[in-house]
Amino acid sequence: NRYMLKFQFLRMTEPEAPTWNNQVTAMPKVSSDMHPGLSRDVWRWLRGKSCSANEGEDVATPLAALVDGNETEQLDAAYDLGALGGPAVAPLIEALRRQAQDLLEADLAGNASNPQGSNPGELSAAFALAAVGKPAVQPLVEELRNKDWRVRAVAADALGNIGLEAVEAASVLSQCLLDENLWVRRNAAEALGNLEEGAESLADVLDDDDERVRRNAALALAKIGPGAAESVPGLVELLRDESRYVRHNAVLA
Repeated sequence: NRYMLKFQFLRMTEPEAPTWNNQVTAMPKVSSDMHPGLSRDVWRWLRGKSCSANEGEDVATPLAALVDGNETEQLDAAYDLGALGGPAVAPLIEALRRQAQDLLEADLAGNASNPQGSNPGELSAAFALAAVGKPAVQPLVEELRNKDWRVRAVAADALGNIGLEAVEAASVLSQCLLDENLWVRRNAAEALGNLEEGAESLADVLDDDDERVRRNAALALAKIGPGAAESVPGLVELLRDESRYVRHNAVLA
């Protein structure tokens, strides 16, 4: 039998240090690892460390793979670019705009196997910018004001993946909770939870028309914790929500 354990465990805060008896700084090499760049980024995050840039390395080669490569090549290129830090940000922002604008609404719509639809944030350029970390924050904040909702949604998702290093984005992300597009609102709510900011704004969208927004707002308030105490009445109302995921997150909060 297959047990979906990934749905049973959820980290509520970013790690500040290794939670295991970690004796080495560099991630041990594993010959069977098909995506070492991704693994290094996860290793860095689990150790509570900021991104460290590989200064002076080539941007053009991995950028070409990010734009024109197959899915595997794009993923590897994303984390190679993320490791380059600040010099990769400007070309990655351009790539993010192009990739987001190439998305068709039909590609994101729900279907029988995925009734909730697909998140436009799942783009290789967004993964790369999240891996860059702090140097990518302000450029991504600017993209939250882009006229294209797909770009706004992707930028919000990337800022949430950067996490606490993106705390300066909290005020603009709070404004995004009022966006006309549900994916922008949904991703902004998730991002604010990862930043542990915006409790008052999140409480105001607990009655959003879309369950994805309500679900993420409740989870974000759970991550914020005692600082979101004034949201309790709204969370109590969600205990009667038609969505079991919303009810679960309300209980968690």
